[in-house]
Amino acid sequence: MSQEVPEHRETPKKISDKFIPSWRCNPVAFLLERMNVETKYLRMIRGMKRRGRKDWTVYILRCGDGSLYTGVAKDVRARVKQHSEGRGATYTRTRLPVKLLYQQEGLTHSKALIREAQIKGMPRSKKEEIILNEHCT
Repeated sequence: MSQEVPEHRETPKKISDKFIPSWRCNPVAFLLERMNVETKYLRMIRGMKRRGRKDWTVYILRCGDGSLYTGVAKDVRARVKQHSEGRGATYTRTRLPVKLLYQQEGLTHSKALIREAQIKGMPRSKKEEIILNEHCT
């Protein structure tokens, strides 16, 4: 008769036995490390505010099929040229030629993206109203 050898099972240890938070080991080092991280983070945020250059533009193009295309760019002339040469957005490649109808300059990148989303969400009639009333080129 063969006897099965019982497996040796290790008793589970409490988490508190295995893990000691760093603040318990050296609270001063922990606080300094945390302050350093927060300082770096705050410096980064301040830098982002300073660097928020307002050199982005939202633009609207009329495509060859009469549809409207909205985008953002730093250099609108270069971007419209890319669209005209078929190297712009996929949407405009098959709808050439394109014509610049509207541009709103002096926005930060994030404000330009927000404005682009607002315009894209508008009905066509509202977009045409904007083209006629505001920032005409």
